[in-house]
Amino acid sequence: MLIQLAPSETPNGQATIVVNKPDWMVLDDEEAPLLLSLTVGEESIATEGDLDLGAHDSEVPPISVRVIDDANPLDAKSVRLIFPGHNLHPEIDVSAIRVPAKSAEFTVKLPELLPGVYRGELSIADLSPQSNTLRAECTLKVFGISLGAEGKEVRLASPDAAYTIDQKARLPLLIAENGVSPYVTGQVAGSWVYPREILSSEITEDAPDRKVCRITMNVGDSSGKPIDQPGHYEYDLEVRKDSPCLIVRGRVFNDVADGTVYTFWGWLAGDGYDTADGHKSWTMTYASVGQVGWIYLPSKDPKKPGTGWISPQDFGESRFGTMLLYTVPQKIDTKKGASVETAFAIMPANSPEEVAAEAAHLAELGVFAQE
Repeated sequence: MLIQLAPSETPNGQATIVVNKPDWMVLDDEEAPLLLSLTVGEESIATEGDLDLGAHDSEVPPISVRVIDDANPLDAKSVRLIFPGHNLHPEIDVSAIRVPAKSAEFTVKLPELLPGVYRGELSIADLSPQSNTLRAECTLKVFGISLGAEGKEVRLASPDAAYTIDQKARLPLLIAENGVSPYVTGQVAGSWVYPREILSSEITEDAPDRKVCRITMNVGDSSGKPIDQPGHYEYDLEVRKDSPCLIVRGRVFNDVADGTVYTFWGWLAGDGYDTADGHKSWTMTYASVGQVGWIYLPSKDPKKPGTGWISPQDFGESRFGTMLLYTVPQKIDTKKGASVETAFAIMPANSPEEVAAEAAHLAELGVFAQE
């Protein structure tokens, strides 16, 4: 067989040759299949725009998808649901997709998932020569807390954000959405102490809508080297289904003798910062911001969200153009065996209004009522 094609017959320098064309195949087809409906368990999901597959526990209900094509049957072998960065192997049942039918339903069963926010793509092609493909971006959220091997890594997820605590010296807390890492500094009996490694972690509350874990960490110097034990750290970390925040109650313990404890969290950067009084530029000095209730730190990277920081305690600027959070008062006389606590909530955010609304929401819930 000899086939000759002139340049004028091959738009973009490409041509598709169909051999033994099936009777059902429509060659003149440039439209991708259309998503008719999608359900997760018993819940119907809006199909316009990006797909929000909802917030779930580790076991996600089966996902049922109904698709139609105007011209050609659907390609059962093309069905995919992928989440880049996650090595997932979903079970996909395409037994109802049959030629020459132009509409069908398929189901996806995901494996048990760790807490986090999963962003991916659902796709299916038709059986046209062009393999016109429906592609829909999707987001799936898994609420809860997971303790890693030997409790040395902790993953937490609210319905809207994921957080990680690991063994990195001085950087125990990471917001997955923007890479921000607040960390704590403490001084006990005149010695500067920083979290060094996780000694233990346990889930202390495991209600359907609220989960709390407690982490205990020993201390090291600013380089992460172990030092004699003048103190240790303890965090209570909470996620709730009605809030995007990670709620933190961090305590530094005095393990030596009665004396003064000084502790603060930082050093959160931003393109300036916002309070209820409006946007502020950094003074590049240690300056008090005060007990303003909340702070919004716009991201310096336009592709990433900023950070919302909510606390009844005392905010202040550092000379490096970063935000700090202090106890009130900053230095507290503390008996041996007692602790000093810093309480706050943190979240990825895109506007000061978003942070202000969440601060009001947490106040209605009484989250910091005892602070």
